[in-house]
Amino acid sequence: MGITRLDRDESGIGLIEIVVSIFLLGLLAISALPLIINGMTTSQRTATLSTASQLVSSELERVRALGAPLACGTVTALAGSAPVVTDTRGVQYQPTVSVGACPGSYPGTIAVSVRVTDASNGDELARAATSVLVEQP
Repeated sequence: MGITRLDRDESGIGLIEIVVSIFLLGLLAISALPLIINGMTTSQRTATLSTASQLVSSELERVRALGAPLACGTVTALAGSAPVVTDTRGVQYQPTVSVGACPGSYPGTIAVSVRVTDASNGDELARAATSVLVEQP
């Protein structure tokens, strides 16, 4: 008696190979997921800090735009909170301008600092300070 051999067509991809390849592809996707999430989180944080820095710069530019010679009262009038700014992502920023005391003699300098906080939780996002020359009381 001879052994009969079944005639099989071994060409092509079998079901087991497809399932194994899908499993391996899934493992690769799962291993890359934390990297993608971390990248998106970093991108959002960078965008938030960039917007806050631009707001600080624009508030300091508002002080520069007052021109010269400046009176101490003109600079101190800028102190306080500016309106809340909301970006396209819905993050709300609260700029605040702080002005130091007027100098004892003129001309002198007055300290001006600007800080921007996250309006939802109060976290400070950006801060800058400068001195402004004042020539009148």
